Amino acid sequence: MKAKSNQKKKGNLSGTQHGPFICQEVLSRKFPETTLEIQRTTGEVISAFPLLELSAGHQIAPDGELIYVLTGGQASDTGILRRLIAVNMTEGVVREVGISTSALPAVDREHIAYFENGIIVVRKHDRTRIFEKHLGQLGVLHGGPAHACALLPNRRVAISRGHRCEEQIADLTVFDLDSGREEHCVELPATTSYKTFAPAALRGDPRGELVAILGYHAGLVLVDLAKGIDVADAYQPDPLDLADGRPTRHSHHSYSDFAFDAEGERLAAAYRPGKLSVWSRSGGVLKREWVATNPKAQRIVTFDEGTVGFFDSLGERAVFAIGS
Repeated sequence: MKAKSNQKKKGNLSGTQHGPFICQEVLSRKFPETTLEIQRTTGEVISAFPLLELSAGHQIAPDGELIYVLTGGQASDTGILRRLIAVNMTEGVVREVGISTSALPAVDREHIAYFENGIIVVRKHDRTRIFEKHLGQLGVLHGGPAHACALLPNRRVAISRGHRCEEQIADLTVFDLDSGREEHCVELPATTSYKTFAPAALRGDPRGELVAILGYHAGLVLVDLAKGIDVADAYQPDPLDLADGRPTRHSHHSYSDFAFDAEGERLAAAYRPGKLSVWSRSGGVLKREWVATNPKAQRIVTFDEGTVGFFDSLGERAVFAIGS
């Protein structure tokens, strides 16, 4: 079911993979002022908070109360460094978190993870720093971040440094937050229609078994942590390229977002120009949809109870029922 978008001018967008909330940035006529809106996936605005400047990206926490926002900018060897702030939407309070690269932070119910130059840092939401690890070189592509992180179940953090992106190699390392021990480290060939495979985002499975690496330009790698292999081919994208009718592969698609539902039973991907695919964990296709969307818009996909939603940063939204 597609909902009519409102006419406010939109900015960056973030979601939670599974849950009822998204965060939509709404631009002001008083540039560069902007407003963060917490919305239900149905479109209802729950809360709003004004900012004095546009964000460079943000990430909503699962409870819809905290938003972590990247602002400002200063050039460095790891791309543009940003000021990272936390906005408590319930209390109307802003606090400093630290300095981050331009890669979006990862957020779960208890923690935030982000890159502080060549260091991965994990804090509790009360700002307590519980983990840090020096990583070495981080990937940079066209001045932007070619590295990403995700928080996994059982107090773990996954990172992709992107330092071998020009070789079309996808890297993934998982650390235990308590011991600091490296649990997994894999480097896998990534098939892509571009010359590089730069990690744009990581998405973790709530069971802690799979991690999706989305390529900045094109391609998808889905790492089975126990086996250390790429299992993305078990989840086939839309089989027809409407331009010429040939079958397509993940390497042909530019993925905007990827999500697991709360139980890890379903997976969904949003990819250009407005495609949505939903699979069962075993790889069966549950749904394929095409949503009219501006090709320049940011897109996210998120599960809620019995539904999957496709949203773009210009206000388009479509929510579909999904079967078992």
